[in-house]
Amino acid sequence: MDVIYVKWHNNYDFILGEMYKAQQYKEGWLLIDGQLYREECFKKS
Repeated sequence: MDVIYVKWHNNYDFILGEMYKAQQYKEGWLLIDGQLYREECFKKS
């Protein structure tokens, strides 16, 4: 799925407003490039 990074997090090296490819890992977590990230920082597009 495509997600957009919308909420800044100090440990995430993403650019706000950019789109990324992600997979749903489990409730509240996304898998992006082999790493887990909090779903609350992203918006599904």
